[in-house]
Amino acid sequence: MPSFGPLSARLLIVGMAPGVAGADGTGGGLFATLRRLGLAREEKAGVALVDARITHAVRCAAPGDLPEPGEVTSCGVYLAGELGALPNLRAVLALGVLAHAAVLQACGIPPARTRFSHGAIHGLPDGLMLADAHQVSRYDGAGGRWTGEMFEAVVLGVLRRLEA
Repeated sequence: MPSFGPLSARLLIVGMAPGVAGADGTGGGLFATLRRLGLAREEKAGVALVDARITHAVRCAAPGDLPEPGEVTSCGVYLAGELGALPNLRAVLALGVLAHAAVLQACGIPPARTRFSHGAIHGLPDGLMLADAHQVSRYDGAGGRWTGEMFEAVVLGVLRRLEA
């Protein structure tokens, strides 16, 4: 699945992998939040992102919606290329532990050095900000691991830091 959104974006949202049933199994929870916060808008052809771009740690849908470690490693070159292709990039929002680790690996940082924690914001050596949020999926939402309000609070925190 290709990345989506403008190359001029300051925020890159990194998900685990495209879902077998589509990139957003929540029925639009991610895009609804992005629309409310001014990071997405409806257009005739669908949704357009504003100052944000979406990509995945793994580029293809994995059987059972759970990528294997080798797939993450194989796709790391694509994520590193994505990070390098965004000249205005200041923040990365990692959706879930797998995306968090993949971003760190793509930046040349051992994932064990920076632990995932929902709502945490980490400063990386190159000045990039890495924010963590639980994966926006029907599995995590149904299990009570996150709510729309919890996710929105993380995105708002990132936006405030971008504006500071």
